[in-house]
Amino acid sequence: MTIFTRKHFLFSLLLSLFTSSVSNAESLDLRTITAPTNYHLGLAFPGGSVHNYPIIKEAGIGIVRISASWGRIQPTEGTFDWQGFDSKIQTLQHLGLKPFITFESNANWATRADTHHIRNGEPLDINQWKSFVEAVVERYNFDGYEDAPNLNAPIQYYQAANEWISDQNRSGGWAGSTEALIDYINTAHDAVKKIDPNATFVLGGLATFNLDALLLAEGIEDFLVQQKWGHFSSTTLSAEDVQSTHIQNIINNHFRAVLFHSQYDLADAHLYGPIERDPARLNQLSTETTLPIDTIISSECGGPSLDYEDTYTDENHFHAVINRNLNLLALESPFCLWFGLGEAMSTTWGNQKVPLFDKSGQAKPGYYAYKLLAYLFDGQENITVEALESTFPWVFRIQFPESQAHTDLFIGPASSQADLISLSNNQKFDAFCVDPLTSKGDITRQTTTAIECNNGIIVLGAKLPNN
Repeated sequence: MTIFTRKHFLFSLLLSLFTSSVSNAESLDLRTITAPTNYHLGLAFPGGSVHNYPIIKEAGIGIVRISASWGRIQPTEGTFDWQGFDSKIQTLQHLGLKPFITFESNANWATRADTHHIRNGEPLDINQWKSFVEAVVERYNFDGYEDAPNLNAPIQYYQAANEWISDQNRSGGWAGSTEALIDYINTAHDAVKKIDPNATFVLGGLATFNLDALLLAEGIEDFLVQQKWGHFSSTTLSAEDVQSTHIQNIINNHFRAVLFHSQYDLADAHLYGPIERDPARLNQLSTETTLPIDTIISSECGGPSLDYEDTYTDENHFHAVINRNLNLLALESPFCLWFGLGEAMSTTWGNQKVPLFDKSGQAKPGYYAYKLLAYLFDGQENITVEALESTFPWVFRIQFPESQAHTDLFIGPASSQADLISLSNNQKFDAFCVDPLTSKGDITRQTTTAIECNNGIIVLGAKLPNN
């Protein structure tokens, strides 16, 4: 009887310890969690169907960029068709998402015929352009006068002249003179501010290729600038190439003239290719505009880019979302808008794999990476991110300066776990290991030792958010 009791006691003790250990861990599946909306996370170009917009909210994404097409909204002079655009704005706002509007001057009746091949056609009459911009802002400024139905807030962000450097850029472009472009931008700026002085006007984004060319021209970097048109076709620039008279003329008499003479609240850097280049890109744009980096956003960002990588992998897609977003926030840039909800959209060859869903409508790993970021931010807007790159490559500290309930979090590759544990000062911590390929993992609560995490992403903190 004594022996039985002792065995029973030992068994009960072991069971208790095992149960305690198991209860310290919980599964976290990024495919099923509810991610709080965060306005540091954004998406550019959600597609034409508003039925897809709820999946943007489910990822925790808070800002969504859409185009206000002059040709669609005002198909003929004096005639407006608001139905399609109203539906997009209403659906986004109903979901708690902030629209980011980029104007497109693509009304053939109102623009020069030789500029119809680009989306920033040069207006035949600048006053007609002014009237169109004013009409859009008046409809969405939420002042009670000529507003669209069912609005619940004014639109905050308006942008004009997307990727304006080249007359061959079909995503935006400009085919007129530099002086006409400055007038075009300033007219849009003044029209926005006249109707809604509190709105934020964003200068059209600068393409990655142009930003990198500027870094070469200034002698800041010495790398190859490349854009691929297919497996075996590409345009490249070297440090020697950018010293040509032609490129120097574009930089000094067009690029810098527009930055200096245009009016805008925020500058915009489109960020693709190597993430390591982003700090230099933003720092140089800050220098050129004399704006602090916290007033430079990215209305298009993404990765991995086939311009610089031979193949696409799902794992790289997950890491690109994590690293590009956190790297930008660490630089104090307010947000980055990921390029594309679905791969069916029209894009460059190099960016064809950037969107968050594949051509069959299946979510890609980057979509779940957004859910991970939104989960970690836990609905807090006042966060700061620090890149610990000098000591721990691709490791970031996320801080919540106004919330005592949220402690510092560290996120990085699984190989950095031992280094991150050293930052905990031997105190208990929560640890989460997520596999990019399955988008799920386990949280171990209040441990002091390493958890099993052989690959993927590791997150450590005194307290991770509850699922």
